[in-house]
Amino acid sequence: LRPCPKSTIVCWKFPTAGTLKLNTDGSFISTNESAGMGGVLRNEKGDFVLAFSCPIRCASNLEAEAMAAKHGMNICCQKNHSNFILELDSLAIVEMIN
Repeated sequence: LRPCPKSTIVCWKFPTAGTLKLNTDGSFISTNESAGMGGVLRNEKGDFVLAFSCPIRCASNLEAEAMAAKHGMNICCQKNHSNFILELDSLAIVEMIN
């Protein structure tokens, strides 16, 4: 037996007043080359504003994460939601954006 790895509980945090938060995620399964992306936009109270999800064609999980972030930001701009923050779980994509 080996010890279980320590887990960290991560909780969603509300954005500041007047700001929206866009959470996106993408996934790629190499065994059958299926992929999908999605996202949720919420206001400073945590209320639902909009969401999206769809299957995509890509070659890696990193590409799926990037496509989800880009698609979510495009939707926000199309809906005139200019004051938003993007939150995602891919450190590589976060570093590329920053």
